[in-house]
This record gives sequence, C-alpha cells and structure tokens, in this order.
Amino acid sequence: MDILLVDDRVDERVIMKKYLTKMYGDRCQTFEARDGLSAFQLVTEKEDFDLIITDRHMPNCDGIEFIQLLAEYDFKSPIIMCTTERSKEKVKETLRLNISDYLIKPYSYNSFKSKISESLSDI
Repeated sequence: MDILLVDDRVDERVIMKKYLTKMYGDRCQTFEARDGLSAFQLVTEKEDFDLIITDRHMPNCDGIEFIQLLAEYDFKSPIIMCTTERSKEKVKETLRLNISDYLIKPYSYNSFKSKISESLSDI
C-alpha cells in the first residue's frame, strides 16, 4: 500500500509515518511532500496512491488548492485532511471537497488509526 503524506512540517510527517508503520509494518510505503505543488507532482508521476493525507495550511499550494488540483486530475483514492482547523464552518467547507475524512491536530494514535482504517476499508 502506498500512502502520500503532505505537510510542511517534518515533525508531523514523522509522526504519521511512525503511526502507519505501527499499523501496517512493511506493507505500507510512504511518500512525502512539503506542499501541495510537490505533492501534485508526485501524484502525476506515480498515479497510484492508495491514500493521501494532507495538511490544510502549507506554503506555495495549500491543502484546499491541492485537493482541487486532484479533483481536476480525476484522482479517485481516499484523501484525509489533517489540520488544526476546528471551526465547523471550515470543516464543512473542506468536506464539500469530496474528501474521505477530516482529522484534527493534535490527534492520538487511536484517532489516526480509526480514520485511516475507515478510509482504506475498501482496499
């Protein structure tokens, strides 16, 4: 299983990678990007990610813009937005983008595991 982690903070990507390794061991290969533009480039080169986990606030191309690019590209795999945005308005706005789920930082291992497992249940 191939998962793309998109976050401008290295420490956040390290935590997600650690959790995914704990969940799936060597059955999961992670790819990393620090913003939506570099992530979109990876998607267009690789084309077969099983899941994308993206932050909302990043330089160059934020998570919303990245998700919009994915929609134009007709990307079909699950996408989880992982962010500090807690307002109901922002959550609703993001969910309208046809993402799989929304995870609010900081999150526990169990919350992360639950959201990932639900999003990957069809794989």
